[in-house]
Amino acid sequence: MKKTMLLLFAIMLFAGCSKESKTMINATAYLTDFPINGEESRVRSNIAFIRGDASAIILNAETVDSYFKGNPPLSALNVDQHSEYVEDGEYTVLVQIADRLAEGMHTTYSYKKVSVNSGQETPSNVMVFDRNPKGYQPWNDKY
Repeated sequence: MKKTMLLLFAIMLFAGCSKESKTMINATAYLTDFPINGEESRVRSNIAFIRGDASAIILNAETVDSYFKGNPPLSALNVDQHSEYVEDGEYTVLVQIADRLAEGMHTTYSYKKVSVNSGQETPSNVMVFDRNPKGYQPWNDKY
């Protein structure tokens, strides 16, 4: 009797669990003229996928820097590419240059809003930063 009740309880427990579908999202950053003149090369960056409203984070270079210092979820620091499996929804892809070889550009960042829907291909999130401007740069897709 105990075994039957335990088996029934286990079946009810697993039947109540729903499988949440997740989709991979990724991002990469490039920098013009880095390190070879005339070519774009990957640049090490801090990358995050922020679900929901990110307006308080993307206000300026200081709020972006502060956000990454907190080691937020769905993020990676000092990488040339980052991928995560995420639930369906609206996300902000945030990229901040972290490469020490990109002199004086550690406050340079960009962001892009994307929709993630399971069963659909996620958009390309490959940002190409311009060498000159510091601070915010509008998102410039490589592809």
